[in-house]
Amino acid sequence: MSEPTLRIQSDGLAVERRGRSARVAAGVAVVALGIFTAAAWRFFGAGPPTADALWTLLAALFVGLGGATVVLRHRFNPPRSAAAHERSRGELSVGREGLTVHSRRANRAYGPGSVVDGWIDDAGEVVSVVLRMRGGDVISIEAPTLKEARAVLRSAGVGADQQVLRMRLANAMSQVPVGGCIAALGSFALPIVAIIAGIAIVSAPAGDTARGTAVLILAMATMVFTLLVRALIPRQVVIGTDGIAVERILGRTFVPHARITDVVSTGGAVVLQIRGGRPLWLPTGSRYASARTRADESPHSALLNRIEEARAAGRAGSSRGARAVDLDRAGRTLDGWREHLRGLTSGASYRRPAVVNDEIASVLEDAGAPPERRIAAALALAPIGDPAVRLRIEGVVRACADDRLRVALQAAVDDELTEAELSPILRRKVL
Repeated sequence: MSEPTLRIQSDGLAVERRGRSARVAAGVAVVALGIFTAAAWRFFGAGPPTADALWTLLAALFVGLGGATVVLRHRFNPPRSAAAHERSRGELSVGREGLTVHSRRANRAYGPGSVVDGWIDDAGEVVSVVLRMRGGDVISIEAPTLKEARAVLRSAGVGADQQVLRMRLANAMSQVPVGGCIAALGSFALPIVAIIAGIAIVSAPAGDTARGTAVLILAMATMVFTLLVRALIPRQVVIGTDGIAVERILGRTFVPHARITDVVSTGGAVVLQIRGGRPLWLPTGSRYASARTRADESPHSALLNRIEEARAAGRAGSSRGARAVDLDRAGRTLDGWREHLRGLTSGASYRRPAVVNDEIASVLEDAGAPPERRIAAALALAPIGDPAVRLRIEGVVRACADDRLRVALQAAVDDELTEAELSPILRRKVL
């Protein structure tokens, strides 16, 4: 956090202790599962069934379902802006020393580097900034203007031009009615079915048909649970100044901003129109809901606003005036290319005049520039000891959504770039 301390007073400040709630719920669910297992063994395996064991089974089942629901909501639902009734008047301070919150409902202090993500969830009449902290806390604060909201993000070090935003998209279960109930019931009930089937397999006499039935039930429960996990784990969208990446369980898709012709907001999704390709749907919430509150719309508006901010930040780094052609590799070996680039910034005895450092930095910051030229700019600027230039380089690396490009840029800055890291960038496939 390099900006001066920023203080903002607001009538709409809230701190949600999501991380603590999830940890407590997880502990409750684990204890309930253990009690259920012991009661199931007593009810089905050890001696005649009793009413006490049955009531213990039912109580543990409902308690475990409640804990599993809270854990699943924390794990797979994106953080959202706090509801109006959860907010109160207070003050937020952000600076080099960290972040502090003072309100009627909460007084919290976080050290430097505690902010993981941040976004603006609504650019309408009321602008709300959401900050996700390390440890799971979510801070929501209403800002008087969009300018002040962006200043909060910049002071926290998570502005669109400072850092990528990683946000979970809606999972398959959130796209159907009562999907959350199905997910909670399945995630807790299916392991219970598997436990009971396992007990039946162990306790049934050899050759008993009940053992074969239990094996079949165990196999089916395992298969259904695997499908449920796949439906529960949502895709993750990564938004940077260079483009948008969508990460799946297997595979990753990267779309440069230059390929995006339009960003459309529809019911329950943000749709990217891709030049020369199919539209890319980014689900943000339930499509079946009718009356929706501002908190329900928070992930949708946050995603939409951040994409627009990232595209604007990428365009702001345009390098049209830079003599970028001097950065081209032009058939040189990697070592020869590195020496050529260092000569550009050191003023060595080249026939061409040295390229101004600011012009090279503008190439590095231009999200629309070819990846090879951006890496070249990083190589050229790496030996410079100017702290301001170093901060510009670090900012570009943090705001890069393309994993391979980010790794290559960091390697270039550390003077450890190899052909193995450079080649995938030049051969990468995008939409």
